[in-house]
Amino acid sequence: MVFVAGLFFGSAAEARHIARAAVEQGFLGLKGNPLEERTWPMDGAALRHSSDVVHSVRDEVGPDIELMLDCHGSPTPELALAFAARTADARPLFIEEPCKVGSVDALAEISRRSPVPIATGEKLVTFRDFQELIDRRACAYLQPDLGHSFGITNFLHIAHAAAQQQMLVAPHNASGPIYLFAVLHADAAVENLLIQEMDRAWFARFGEWADHDWVLRDGFIELSDRPGLGVDVREDVLEAVAYDRPMAFRQYRHADGSWKGW
Repeated sequence: MVFVAGLFFGSAAEARHIARAAVEQGFLGLKGNPLEERTWPMDGAALRHSSDVVHSVRDEVGPDIELMLDCHGSPTPELALAFAARTADARPLFIEEPCKVGSVDALAEISRRSPVPIATGEKLVTFRDFQELIDRRACAYLQPDLGHSFGITNFLHIAHAAAQQQMLVAPHNASGPIYLFAVLHADAAVENLLIQEMDRAWFARFGEWADHDWVLRDGFIELSDRPGLGVDVREDVLEAVAYDRPMAFRQYRHADGSWKGW
């Protein structure tokens, strides 16, 4: 089971450093958030910068590390397609959420025209939301989130339906140890898992927040045979954990004040 780690789209030098550190930790995949600094919908400078970072990271880590590019559902289809064209030669595994949720037609057109496979699904909730994408094969990979889409049972329904269309799943995960260990067990119950998302910085601290025996080795985590999810929460420790700072690098509006979102 291959895992992904966080990759920051600051300077190319920063991205290279973070990528190298993650690979040396044992991760076989890197995921980051391109195009976030754009100031208008077709910002050429942001497009060039994010593309340069992708190529710099590919040069740093070589051909065998997977790169995933999460646009958080905010670009226009035209910007997403321009980004796909500029980065295709770096062979990203996928571009995630290349347009806003709501138009399956827009998503399907991007998937048809993009030289890079398209992934989406973390913002979808019901089985019916996923069913239309599956029936039309409107993307390459689905990314259900157990916390958004009614837990393990619905996740299994989604994954099995996707398998009928020869679609793989790459479940979303931006959560703590309970969620991660739940989704690992769900991953093991489906035949069409592509890759599982996680945050390397958070995973490094999971031992503080919960008692577990999960180990990252060569890009994989083997299932634990401990009872339940294989984790016992350290509630006394969590009580003392402060809230994280807001994500300062997120810019939710364009320069003219119009809503950009993620």
